[in-house]
Amino acid sequence: CIFQNIEISSKGGNAIRILNSGSYPITSSIKGCQFNNISSIGDSNGLGGSAIYMESKHGSKLIIEESSQFYQCIIDQGNGGAIYIDIDFSSEFLFKINDTLIQECIAKENTSSNSPTGYGGGIFLTGSGDYDPSSKRLDLKGMKIIRNVAEISGQSLFVAISKVAEWCRTGTAGEYVKGNYSDGISDSNELEGIPVDSTTFNSYSSLQIKNYPLDSTQLSSILIRSEGEFNITGKVRFFLINFIMEGPTLQQDSDSTGLQIHYYGIYGLSQSSEIDLQDCEFHMQDGELQIGKCFIYLEKGGNHAISNLKSKDISSEEN
Repeated sequence: CIFQNIEISSKGGNAIRILNSGSYPITSSIKGCQFNNISSIGDSNGLGGSAIYMESKHGSKLIIEESSQFYQCIIDQGNGGAIYIDIDFSSEFLFKINDTLIQECIAKENTSSNSPTGYGGGIFLTGSGDYDPSSKRLDLKGMKIIRNVAEISGQSLFVAISKVAEWCRTGTAGEYVKGNYSDGISDSNELEGIPVDSTTFNSYSSLQIKNYPLDSTQLSSILIRSEGEFNITGKVRFFLINFIMEGPTLQQDSDSTGLQIHYYGIYGLSQSSEIDLQDCEFHMQDGELQIGKCFIYLEKGGNHAISNLKSKDISSEEN
């Protein structure tokens, strides 16, 4: 199916609108569809989604897959340039994106409105109730985002759900929310959110949202080069850091006349070292699976604490 060159003049209009006003679930599968050059105007509450608007209730499902495409979908005076979805998280819903391109979509602000607008250039995701990340019912792993624009926040995706922090930490490096977003490379403004439900979000002004006292939920990335490591002699705390390690380090060993592999990401050098890691992740660069020796090396005592450190499919070349 192809939806192309559509200009919707009435406020709150969409190419596809799924309201689910009854009491039974609706399953919507979008397969190999193209939404190209669609423009619409948000309603008085900023509800948008020029291509798709959905109120997901009673266990409804929206699955977008098989090389679907959203290209230059624009919402004026609203949120969600291409897609706006409002989910009842107490139900057995599903929202899944697989093998789908969202490119050059735009969410424009309504400067004369009291409702927040201009959020989520590609997708605006919100809902009521508390999402359970372990259910994995929100799955955007197959989302490919390119050059989307939001005049206020969330260039490609903006999320207003109470458990946004927990969702961002689910899976490997937040895989269920990121699509092709790459830590340390992509613009951090691509994916943004606020831990409130849809009712609270819509009651806020853009200034209140901007000044909301957020705890940081997005991991910052540190690339440890093959010749580098953190040598710790005092106290250090790492919080919400994604450590990416390059390759084995060749260093001169003071106890040897030859070169040996010393691959330590974090090296506790003294008894006074205190290393604290909270909610961090550790990966090898470019999908490598082997580490030279270890990520953390503690040789001379000290007090250390590690909480919720995530790593997967890593093996050591040395014992």
